[in-house]
Amino acid sequence: MRADAVAPEPATTASPARRDGERLRAAALGAALGLRFAAAPVFAAMAVATRDQGTGAPWLCSATSGGMPLGGMATMYWLMCALHARPWLVALSNRRRAPA
Repeated sequence: MRADAVAPEPATTASPARRDGERLRAAALGAALGLRFAAAPVFAAMAVATRDQGTGAPWLCSATSGGMPLGGMATMYWLMCALHARPWLVALSNRRRAPA
């Protein structure tokens, strides 16, 4: 290289492919953050939808039932709803702590 030749300036902006990759990662992260709030309401809706399908809670009324107290699909859906409620509880507690 000659002494009077000027070196090319390094590119300060990312290539279009890199920008697209970053946008895709940001979109995936946003979808994942939003999706974590979807599980609890979906399980609650499924529990309500299946509560009257015959596998509900006959054990509450009958002392002679042979089933386990935590049997049935509705009970399973309520338990899954409770297990997936953490994002909602965290969001509600953060909302209460935020200054008005």
